[in-house]
Amino acid sequence: AEMEASGYGERFGKAAMPTEIRTFRETAHRLAELEPLVAQDKAALAELGATDRGGAAARALRSRLRESLAEMTNVKALLEQQKSIAGFWIAPRTVYTRKLAEVRALEGRLQQLSEATQLG
Repeated sequence: AEMEASGYGERFGKAAMPTEIRTFRETAHRLAELEPLVAQDKAALAELGATDRGGAAARALRSRLRESLAEMTNVKALLEQQKSIAGFWIAPRTVYTRKLAEVRALEGRLQQLSEATQLG
């Protein structure tokens, strides 16, 4: 949080309009919603394939997955396009990205330890 406050994290430039920022955040939120759905559909499809069940359910799942992947590709492209506008979005500094990755790794490890403690 301290690094973010010091300007190390990603942020919007001074030229960014409030409506553009809101649209960007909504688009990023949509991407965050799509990613777990795609992962779940991929896992379900793999499970159906592993058990040799399929038929109509597998076809419907493949169709839904294809649509979700297409939407996810479009949303990612839109975000990248918005980020490429000069003065709109300022990428995080490398040191911030590195520290954020360390924090996430530690959080993941703590989660694993917590789950192991609950099971054991």
